Amino acid sequence: MFSVLICSYNKARTLKAVLTNLNRWTGQLHRPFEVVVILDGSTDDSISMLENIRVDYTLRYFHIAHSGLSEARNAGIVQCRGEYVVFCDDDVLLHPDYLEHLYQSTIMHPSKVHIGNLANIGKEWSPGIITSLVDRGTADHAAFEHMQEPHIFFEASKKLFHFQHRYEDFNPAAWWAVVTGGNLCIPRHFFASYGYFDGNIKGWGPEDADLCYRLFKHGVRAVFNKDCLLYHLDHPRNAETLLESMTRNAVYFIKKYKKPQELYAYLNFTNGKISLQEFNDLCSELFGMEKVDVPSFSMSMKDYSGKEQFLKI
Repeated sequence: MFSVLICSYNKARTLKAVLTNLNRWTGQLHRPFEVVVILDGSTDDSISMLENIRVDYTLRYFHIAHSGLSEARNAGIVQCRGEYVVFCDDDVLLHPDYLEHLYQSTIMHPSKVHIGNLANIGKEWSPGIITSLVDRGTADHAAFEHMQEPHIFFEASKKLFHFQHRYEDFNPAAWWAVVTGGNLCIPRHFFASYGYFDGNIKGWGPEDADLCYRLFKHGVRAVFNKDCLLYHLDHPRNAETLLESMTRNAVYFIKKYKKPQELYAYLNFTNGKISLQEFNDLCSELFGMEKVDVPSFSMSMKDYSGKEQFLKI
């Protein structure tokens, strides 16, 4: 069974849309799943919404004191009953065929981290999609293709795994650095073995990279599934708050592991100083792994913070 874990903070209407969207799985060929919702200290009408929402699947929800995303996810993980935990944010819609493709991927790769094909829906389209799901209980997933706008973070994982079909045993050394927490499926037993999300990372930050870095260091590998489609409903962000959070958490991340070379390379990559190919090649050399082909791709946090660099190295 799969446990879909959604953490939410004061986003009752969007959360209702996300949960309603999961009804699309019911009545089709699908695999057993449950949904676990953690309300991270929400003070809006999220509890009332959850008490009254009508869904066709097992839904369990818990309200905790406001603790931040990492601790909320940890609280949810211990409540999950499935063999795999599917992390889905409260602004992410899963395609109706997502779970079937994920099931096939877990059969082929039972002990890997599974990364889906996450697309970004433009800010101007998100409110209408939410309204359609909340008021009419449905959304036109086919139309999402024409509503997408680039999101530099989401593109990194797609680029890193772009040539995986060329290899019998594709194993990029930098996979841990290009993940996003709302687009991961992880075997639940990994958390007891390798640890949970780091609760010291609060606000916007690399809590997902931190977890996957630990998994990588223990020999865990990842696979990208282009058919596992999911859609992020974009929304406005506070660039100033984002920059402060990124900087604080990035410093904590590299200091936590005693400033290893690969984490400095990670910062260089996210600052746009080296390409994804250069970053992955360096990680391959550091960990004695085979280098793999990666398309030309660079990214920079200035797309979010408005600054050339979010952290000077």
